[in-house]
Amino acid sequence: MVGTCVFCRRPITGERGAGMNVRSARRLFGSTPPAALAVTDDAGNERWFGHRGCIGEAGDRVRPPSRAQRREALLSRPFPDSRAGLATLLAKLELLDQAGYAALTEAQRNRFHDLSYVDELIAGGVEVEPALRTRVRIRQLGHHLNELGGKPLMREVLHLAAAPHPQVLRAVEMCWDEIGDWRG
Repeated sequence: MVGTCVFCRRPITGERGAGMNVRSARRLFGSTPPAALAVTDDAGNERWFGHRGCIGEAGDRVRPPSRAQRREALLSRPFPDSRAGLATLLAKLELLDQAGYAALTEAQRNRFHDLSYVDELIAGGVEVEPALRTRVRIRQLGHHLNELGGKPLMREVLHLAAAPHPQVLRAVEMCWDEIGDWRG
């Protein structure tokens, strides 16, 4: 017997178990599992064992979000209240937008640069194609900032966003063209 499963408390025999170090065990449990269930290896390290199926089920509950899930969260969360939060969101959106640009077809690129089309998407009535969602969100953020404080606030948030990411500056300037008094 290798040990006792820290999840179901049944004995682990043969190859059905898998070991976890303290960091992995804490990640799955949220804290260090009971010491009584630990096995000390030859080097003096504590190890906890679990059936592979039990560990897999626990891992499914704590698995970090995928890239697609993080992207969806970024696109759907409400705008932050602080200028720093708005700048961080703007920088993340623009970097995401730039990363996805190369994959756009020629027709999508034409719609990407057609700001009146993007404004139509914001106004509603037309479903936003996935390839243009970040572009739409960046322009929505520009409209939001314009409503809150006009061009001075837009400029302030953009410069906060561009400080750590200079490549954001010109792209957002062009994306926000003709929002209020903004000229890109």
